[in-house]
This record gives sequence, structure tokens and C-alpha cells, in this order.
Amino acid sequence: MRIYIRDWLTQEEPVINEPLAYDGSCFKNLSDDYQNGQYLHHYNFIPGHRLQDDTCFGFASTVRPSSKVTLLDNDIVFHTHFDSKKFGPTQLATVKSFLATQNDTITRLVVWQDSNQESLLSSSYWQQVENDPRLTVQVVDITNKDDLELLPLVALDQYGGVWFEPSTFFVRELTPLMELDWIAQGDCFTSVEGNPFVQTGMLHFRKDSPFICEMMAEARTMQKAKKKVELSKLYYRIYQRVLRNGLKPWMVVPWCYTAPSRCKQSNSLQSPFARGEKVNWKWVDGIFAYYWRDSSPEDPSGDIFEYIQSKHNV
Repeated sequence: MRIYIRDWLTQEEPVINEPLAYDGSCFKNLSDDYQNGQYLHHYNFIPGHRLQDDTCFGFASTVRPSSKVTLLDNDIVFHTHFDSKKFGPTQLATVKSFLATQNDTITRLVVWQDSNQESLLSSSYWQQVENDPRLTVQVVDITNKDDLELLPLVALDQYGGVWFEPSTFFVRELTPLMELDWIAQGDCFTSVEGNPFVQTGMLHFRKDSPFICEMMAEARTMQKAKKKVELSKLYYRIYQRVLRNGLKPWMVVPWCYTAPSRCKQSNSLQSPFARGEKVNWKWVDGIFAYYWRDSSPEDPSGDIFEYIQSKHNV
């Protein structure tokens, strides 16, 4: 048997060294307290090796808030977007999990609302939490899918903070992750190769982050050229661009911190809505949030879901 290598069958994409947008202006004149990867940080939440096995849960459990650490940001804004037509018990549980777990003195939640949809304020489920002072509804004009796609960048460019997908339950406080800019890994398989930001459920950037500036600049350039912007591809493109220009990029938070079901069955958690399966409760206690990708049930129930609810008296 003879084997012939045909380059045209397995041709790799060429490496393109792109210049930074606007001659690198996003990375000039940074504020004095912007410390991403440059100065001493108190929390070590990024391991020194890839976590494609159950050690991810073990490492996550070691990252705990400390009363001795004072964050530079005293107003951390969380952001998400709900479809007002689908705001029901599951979405209410998401909001309540935020209120129950995140530091109530330095965090608040902005829910971005499409002006073309029925107001979220009319939902009987939203009305159960609307009077909480940490919640705000911000109406924005979303005229097409491109506007909705870019909403995470628009929100973080305006306020900074954490963007999370609505299919998320918070399990514990994210304060130890707030010192650095980061995007959460979408699953464990990209620990070896591929784009780690595909289907990510959470990202954190400061308002003055040069990375948001760079991503927004590239997104606007693509829109002017009538090119479709896909956020996961944009994240990876800018991540590589920053590296190839000799700068330190943002951090990649390991998959299990926020997407604990996205790995092999042997070393990941079950769906939060599953029943009767053996659950490693230490793993559940160690994660920061649970982002799921299957459809949200109208009447949520399940072993992990109910455990998270009872843990925080939600």
C-alpha cells in the first residue's frame, strides 16, 4: 500500500499578521489602574496547564474570595439580554441566582431590552423582582440580527463588567475573577486546539479595556464592508492579533468554571434539569456558574437546578 500526501486536501489556513486597529491607539495612554497582566494580582485563577479532565473542577474550587483583597472596581455591572416573550420561571431563576450569589455592595445587573419587543416590565415573572434596586432595564433599538450579535460588546464598551448568556445560573460569587479581563472557554475540547471562544457563555472586560476598543473597531470596519460579524470568530481573531503584535491578551477562563457540562461524559456535570443521575456535588460547589445550551424548560426542575435553588434560598 502506498500513501500519497496531498497538500490540497489538508491545506492549513495561512497565518496572517494583522496590524492593530488605528495604529494601535487602543493600547496607548491606558489608565494608571488598568493592570491586566502587568502588575501584581491577588487571585490566581488561571492554571499553568490545560484542564481537559476532572482536575478543572478541583482547581476551580480553590479560587475563593478573600476579605483581605479590595478590588479596584467598586461598581461591577453584569449584563444580559432576555426575550421578553420568553421570560418565565427559568429566566426568573437566573435573575434570582444573580441576586443571591453576587456581592450586593459592588454589583448590579443591567438587562438589555429590545425596543421593538413588548416591554419586559409587563411580565408577571419580572414583576416579582423589578423593585430590587440592583436591577435595571435598559432599552436599546435592535433593528436586525447584527445589532443583537454585537450587544455584548456594546454593553461592555459602555459600562464594562460581565456579560452572560441568559441560559445561566450563578452558583457562587465571581469576585475572585474580577481582577483581569477574560472570556470563558466554551468547552473542554478547545484546550488542545481550535477556537476556545466558540459558544462561550460569559466574558468580563473593564470599561477602559483596550481589547474591547480593538474588537469594536474591527466590528465597525466589518460592518462598513457589509461583512457578517460572528462574535466567537471576532474574539479569536483579535486574540491572535494582539499576541502577534507582541502584547499580552486577555485570559481564557477554563471551561468548567461556567460551562461544566461541556466535556466528556466521564468528567463533566449532567444537565441541571436531569433527574436520577449520580451527581458529584463537590464539583457543583466548585463552579462559578452553570451555562447550558439546550432549550430552557417552561417549568424548570432537576437535581442540580433544585440544589442550586435550595443552596441560596432562591
